[in-house]
Amino acid sequence: SDDGRPGDGSTTYAEYFLDPFLDSLEQIGVNPKVVMNHETYESGDFANFIDLAITNKDSIKEIIQDISGRELDEKWFPYNPMGSDGSMDGVTVTGYEKPYVFWEDSQGVSGKSDINKGEGKMPWRVDWAARWIIHGITCEPAGKDHGAAGGSYDTGIPICKLLGGKPPDKIVYEWIQLKGMGPMSSSSGLTIGPM
Repeated sequence: SDDGRPGDGSTTYAEYFLDPFLDSLEQIGVNPKVVMNHETYESGDFANFIDLAITNKDSIKEIIQDISGRELDEKWFPYNPMGSDGSMDGVTVTGYEKPYVFWEDSQGVSGKSDINKGEGKMPWRVDWAARWIIHGITCEPAGKDHGAAGGSYDTGIPICKLLGGKPPDKIVYEWIQLKGMGPMSSSSGLTIGPM
């Protein structure tokens, strides 16, 4: 039956969680322009930044490793193409010739992804830095996990500059504690709805 939950085919995962938030904003007179990240990839708005990231992959890898203190795999690449099954898991990049990223997936299938068509995406830390430029972000508050020393904000700042942008002002906020339950966390499902 159709119960309106993610996975039942009636709505996307993003819509399931986004729609109640947008409904709440509308009730208080806030009507934001919603930009879905997958649509930004599909429109080709990320393509120039994907190319810049690939061209500067060694510098970006060094930034992430030096600032985060973690070692990236030798196969790390600043673009994750989708394999033959539509998944990015188990896909190894074998080459790049603009606009195509060549790959082989875990089933042994080889193919290519066009960076202009949303056939993959950049890793989180590179994606975030490119979004700041694409959307003209001047200020973006982030939770203390992203704002901690070595976190994604600190790696995003130099990556954004390397991609030709001006990073937004860094504003870090504390986690919200729910009485008797601990900190709110979307990844663990410990949240409260906007209503």
